[in-house]
Amino acid sequence: MDSILAMTDFVEALSLEGGSLGHSDFRILVEYKSSLRNVTEITTATFIRNGYNDGEIKLAENGELNSDNYHMDFTPSYQVYAFNSEECTLIITGSSGKMGGNYKVKLKKI
Repeated sequence: MDSILAMTDFVEALSLEGGSLGHSDFRILVEYKSSLRNVTEITTATFIRNGYNDGEIKLAENGELNSDNYHMDFTPSYQVYAFNSEECTLIITGSSGKMGGNYKVKLKKI
């Protein structure tokens, strides 16, 4: 539940408007860090804000940011979200073999 609240705080701080289903699509700066690889890219993020998939975040592939090397979809069931009000960023943390253990994803609206 804390991750859903962090996502809500991020969306409200940016005054993001949802589409007809309440979902938010916007351009975002992604900083992805893990022990295996790091990338910084601009892409489109979709925040699912209601229904069965409430709380999911989907990143579009762009440049080096791709599903072969990075997780592109996130859910509060497997990752932890935290809102940083000073930087107005959403931080996603998790752990997986694909990323070589712990990883951190910072999202900032551009």
